[in-house]
Amino acid sequence: MKRGFRSHGLEKGFSLLEILVAIAVLAILVALFFQVFTGTQSALSINTSRIDALKRSQFFFGRLETDFQNRTRRADLPEGIAGFGVVKQTGNDSLRIVSRVEGYNGTRRLAVLQYRTAPASEGLQRGAYGANWTGTRPAPFLPQPAPTPADPAEYELLDAGIFRCEFQYIDASGAYQDAFPPDAVALVVTVVIAENPELNRIRDRLGDLSAKFRDSNGQRLLPLWKSDLQTALSTNPFQDIPRRALRIYENVILL
Repeated sequence: MKRGFRSHGLEKGFSLLEILVAIAVLAILVALFFQVFTGTQSALSINTSRIDALKRSQFFFGRLETDFQNRTRRADLPEGIAGFGVVKQTGNDSLRIVSRVEGYNGTRRLAVLQYRTAPASEGLQRGAYGANWTGTRPAPFLPQPAPTPADPAEYELLDAGIFRCEFQYIDASGAYQDAFPPDAVALVVTVVIAENPELNRIRDRLGDLSAKFRDSNGQRLLPLWKSDLQTALSTNPFQDIPRRALRIYENVILL
């Protein structure tokens, strides 16, 4: 009896060309995935820095508003019935408030506060000179003239990245004013803040960069400073600073 034999052909494998094509396709997919992943990480980092800068500015604005709303309005104080005063000057302004808050010295809840900005060194600071109010008058009273915080120990650093700060007023017509108008309805605070990832790298240039932002001269600062920032970052020695590293914020406090 003859046995039947079935002949089998050799099984065909992948050719070298097919393997190379597959490797090329895989490499393209990996590159695309890496690009998407890197872009996502970069966008996440930018958004995180932006949110952080916003939170820092909100902390300052919140602290200022608390002090401002607790201000003491007395005609016999240097600040008068308004309870606060702005020192307008070339560069950063300072704000002085007599407020019913704790000072860094003194025995009662009354202090002379000062907000100031030192861009080349410390950033935005809050000083509080506590008054030893005896309570003998019907309302908080300070000796004339009321002292301004002078000792560095009377100041705390609110934010090292806020290097430009100006104060303005809005009158009843909605116009921005540098001097306190009789019909003032709001105090406007405008700041420039450096994001944390870039702050350490550019800290030694913040003083020079601060000078690139013009003083108000009766104009709203927010649009002016956006233009100033664009101009500053296009010139040396600030061309290496990315635009997203600096943020400008405005806050309005009703009087």
